[in-house]
Amino acid sequence: MGNPLENTGLLREGQAVELFNRRYYAAATLVFEDVLDKVVGVERCHYYGGLLSLAQGYRAWDMADFDTALDRLSAARKELSVNFEDPALADRSSALLNRISDNQAFLGKMRKKGAGNLCRERVVDMTENARRRIMDQGRYDDGVARLYRSVEMWHQWRLMSLYSVSTYRTRWDQIAKDMQDRFLDLVQTKELPEDLGLRNARILDHLLSGKVPEDDAVFQKLLSARNTSILAHGMNPIGQGTAEKFLSYLDTLVNVPEGLRAGARHADLLAL
Repeated sequence: MGNPLENTGLLREGQAVELFNRRYYAAATLVFEDVLDKVVGVERCHYYGGLLSLAQGYRAWDMADFDTALDRLSAARKELSVNFEDPALADRSSALLNRISDNQAFLGKMRKKGAGNLCRERVVDMTENARRRIMDQGRYDDGVARLYRSVEMWHQWRLMSLYSVSTYRTRWDQIAKDMQDRFLDLVQTKELPEDLGLRNARILDHLLSGKVPEDDAVFQKLLSARNTSILAHGMNPIGQGTAEKFLSYLDTLVNVPEGLRAGARHADLLAL
């Protein structure tokens, strides 16, 4: 009868790959389990076992369960590191191993810095999570909600890492008096706020960094669209164009090395 996968399982394998690439990792896991149950041959068992572990790892990553994610990525790496004789399997596993290596290094940095510690990696991770919702799933409202949080996290990280300023119970006594006065003038209030929301955090970040302390028109337009979306304060769905413009804005705002971004990007699969 030959290889059951080749005779009866190619459709299921294609479904699993499509679900994986659209980032529906829970569904992809179920289908890969079915494929793995049908496939024969040592090499294909290793290959699909690796894809199953990878889907499980990425699912855990999306849920911010970094320990489980690292464990499953290690399992995927082990399965995909065998010496494949089939050229198609060898090429695909080689590309995946490179991506998994980058992912493991990135996740390792986040785990080392601690779940409650805001760092650059967490900002990049949230941005790439939003990118998957927008570009791979078409979930624009969900993606923009995550982008909004990415902007907030970016300014929170900058204020703390560069100026030792927390946006929670801000210690204004540690900020120069002339800077306080300029801040009050820009926000048009008489008293300094106890905590800093996104707008005030952006203004203070711009002031301390010497940038022009104003909210640019592009961001204000994007923020308006977010505020009226159904996942924020309104009932209007966000369209593809707005979501992609917001994502482009984040790519410019979050100025980090490309290698750091690469570590947060999930792999894409090719069907056999």
